[in-house]
Amino acid sequence: MSWLYYIFITPIEYLIEIVFTITNRFFGNPGWALFFLSVIVSTLTLPLYLRADAVQHREKQSQVRMSKWIDHIKHVFTGDERYMIMNAYYKEQGYHPLNTLRGMVPLFLQIPFFIAAYSFISGLDVINGCSFGIIRDLGVEDGLISIGSFSINVLPVLMTLINLTTAFIYTKGLSAKEKIQPVVLALIFLVLLYHSPSGLVLYWTLNNVYSLIKNIIMERSKCPIKVAIGICTGAGILYTVYVFVSGKLLNALQLKDYESVLIYFFVPAAIGVVIMYLFFQLKKDSYKEALHKETSHKKNSHKNALDTAVGTSVIDKWLLPAESAVLCVIFGLMVPLSVMSASPQEFMAADRDMSPWIYIIYTLAVSVGIFAVWLGIFYKLTDKKEGFHKVLFAAIMVALINIFFYKAPIGVISTMLEFEAVPRYDRIVKLINLVLIALIVGAVMLLWNKCRQVFSGTLKVVLLAVVTVSLVYAARMQKSLSMVADIGDSYEDDDPGFTLSRNGQNVIIIFIDRGISGYLPFFMVEKPELKAQLEGFTYYPNTVSFGACTMFGGPPLCGGYEYTPVEMNRRSDKSLMEKHNEALKLLPAIFTDAGYKVTVTDLPHGNYNAVNDMTVFDDIPGISAQNLIGVLPAGYDMNEYREKRRRNLFF
Repeated sequence: MSWLYYIFITPIEYLIEIVFTITNRFFGNPGWALFFLSVIVSTLTLPLYLRADAVQHREKQSQVRMSKWIDHIKHVFTGDERYMIMNAYYKEQGYHPLNTLRGMVPLFLQIPFFIAAYSFISGLDVINGCSFGIIRDLGVEDGLISIGSFSINVLPVLMTLINLTTAFIYTKGLSAKEKIQPVVLALIFLVLLYHSPSGLVLYWTLNNVYSLIKNIIMERSKCPIKVAIGICTGAGILYTVYVFVSGKLLNALQLKDYESVLIYFFVPAAIGVVIMYLFFQLKKDSYKEALHKETSHKKNSHKNALDTAVGTSVIDKWLLPAESAVLCVIFGLMVPLSVMSASPQEFMAADRDMSPWIYIIYTLAVSVGIFAVWLGIFYKLTDKKEGFHKVLFAAIMVALINIFFYKAPIGVISTMLEFEAVPRYDRIVKLINLVLIALIVGAVMLLWNKCRQVFSGTLKVVLLAVVTVSLVYAARMQKSLSMVADIGDSYEDDDPGFTLSRNGQNVIIIFIDRGISGYLPFFMVEKPELKAQLEGFTYYPNTVSFGACTMFGGPPLCGGYEYTPVEMNRRSDKSLMEKHNEALKLLPAIFTDAGYKVTVTDLPHGNYNAVNDMTVFDDIPGISAQNLIGVLPAGYDMNEYREKRRRNLFF
């Protein structure tokens, strides 16, 4: 079932994570972050729910319209005769019995959002110990009312009361059977969330408050769009006041952080765009009401006939699957394969019992969830399908330009798929990128109707191209994995360890990657017992590394000054890999010649492999060369390690 979770739930969980991270960083308080997380996610999904409610309402109207004849057929006929006549009536009305599931669309949409929120917020460490208003700790049950040793959680009860109020408004005028369903659902949520962390219950309670306000506006207001314009205007004003009063804008100006200033103005600008859209939608609706129905019908019929004549309806049948397929391949295969194929050995180094391909499959599953499943759901429920295609096509073009034309120096990505330094782009690069995005979006919006056939042909070429590039990356990755698959297998059945002499001299040399020797005296002061335990070891205070990476710093530490980057580059008679291996073998060879029994473990990048290839010591008799990584306990939860890699690869 995990793959179903990755496809249906993980995309929503990632959306919640991104919004929470941004709001928490902006407000600096997890409580307010949860508050605005609820508002933002509910607002982003509002068109989806409104459309789902419309589908549900239309289904109820169909059932009411047909109920008289359905009751008559059930009363008069029985058995096969009733079944055949009922089917004939359904066919005549253009109705299918499975259409009854349309009435449950809002519930079907609510379940994955609940699971995603429950999964993310329940495991959110930042809310532990954090207070918000009268809630003492968002990471545990609220327990706001205490009677002796017995405590009552108020938030789940409040959430249930809000749910019941919403159900009362939403089911007004419906049958008793239809009214009981939301009541039962509210009680189920009460049982599920009663003992949950108060942060999670707060988030879901706020969601229900949002839903209640939405239903009141939709039911009571004569013009919901005017109310929405008023709410957006108020939100924009409050946000602007907060940015000024909190000093965020002034601080950004003093630091000359003009990018933050632009970001602060982006939110009211976005709200302004929404207000303008709603305003023109209001004007459009008023204009439509003024038109005569017959005239409107004729225009629509003429437009549909024209669209069919030019073949647009045929294009639309495969246009969304093609756009979804391109996005799935780009983000689920091509980009992650380009990262992993650069150094696939690193994905085997500490994770030997699992194929690196699992990470690719996972990323593809999440991409399918976003760009096929959820995108398809939004597409199915929207009535702005033409605009949907334009946005997707523009997004594909922007993605391809950013992937293939911006080769910025983003630095090194670690084996945990984290940037070792936050990538920074020059402002001129950002500006050029924004201009190109604007040009692409503008061109698609303006030329879509005229160049629809050209755009559809371009989409086919792009799909073929990204699949081909992905296959090339996949072949490169598989070739590298095949070359290193057997490295280290020889020691897996052995009992790893060191052989020390009881009577003779033992020399132990430990290389600590990125260990700073200057810190050692402070450790001794802090923990004097270490000084006694390490008696007999020599402390070299002046050691330095000759590079920021192990590939540069390792050889001189193992082989001396002859193997610093500068000195290695002076010699052109051998490859870098051969000189790297020489450095690794120098000390073991010296000790072997002096009569010592030598054991070597985990010296870095033997044969320039991320999976340490200890076969470089095969030509020195008497050396026991082992890899302990992956054999001895790793010191961390392997499931957490893999989950972090999967998440980071997708991001």
